[in-house]
Amino acid sequence: MSETHFTDLLEEPVSPSAARRAALREFRPRRVAAALFAAGLLTVVGALSTIEVVSRLIGRPVHEAWVARGNALLRELSWNDPRTLLAAGVLTAAGVVLLLLGVLPGRTGMEPLRGTDPQLAAAITRNGLRRSLGAAALGVPGIARVTVRLRGRIRRRVVVHATTEFRNPGNLADLVGTAVAVRLEEIDPIRWRRVAVRLNWRRD
Repeated sequence: MSETHFTDLLEEPVSPSAARRAALREFRPRRVAAALFAAGLLTVVGALSTIEVVSRLIGRPVHEAWVARGNALLRELSWNDPRTLLAAGVLTAAGVVLLLLGVLPGRTGMEPLRGTDPQLAAAITRNGLRRSLGAAALGVPGIARVTVRLRGRIRRRVVVHATTEFRNPGNLADLVGTAVAVRLEEIDPIRWRRVAVRLNWRRD
C-alpha cells in the first residue's frame, strides 16, 4: 500500500496555463496615458453636465447662451450634413482607438518567462534578452559583430544582424541561428519568437 503524505493531499495541482496567464497579466503594460486621458475627459464632461443641470434646477443656468447656440445648431443640422458626418467619424475613430488600446498588448520593457507556479512570475528585460542572444551569436567562431533586434507584436521575431570577416561564410548563418535559438530556449520566454539571421561577409 503506497504512502500518501498529508501535505500531498493539501497541495493543489499546478496548471502551466494558469502560470502563463499569471505571468502575462503581471507584466502586461499599463495604458496609463490613455486611461488618464479618457478618465479626465469623462470627468470634465460629467462635471460640466452636472453644473448645467444643477444650475437649471435652481433657476440660474450657467451656460444659457452656449446651450441656446448649441440647441439652434443641432436643430438646423441634418443627418446628411457634412458636419454631422465629420463629428460621427471623429467619435467613431476615437472609440476604435480606445478599443484597440484596451485589447492589443502594449510595448513593454519586460519579457515574461515561462514557469509552473501561478504564484511566482519572473521576467527578463528586453535589453537583457538582446544582450544574452547577442552573446550566444558572438560565441559562434567567425562572428565579429552582432546586433539583435526584437521585432513584431503579433508575429514576433528575433532579427540577428551578424558580421564575419570570412570571404566564404558557408553555413555560418545557420550556426548563428541555431546558437540563438538554443539560448532562447534556455531562457524560455513565454512569447515564442522566430529567429531570423542577416549575415554580412567580405566580398572582396
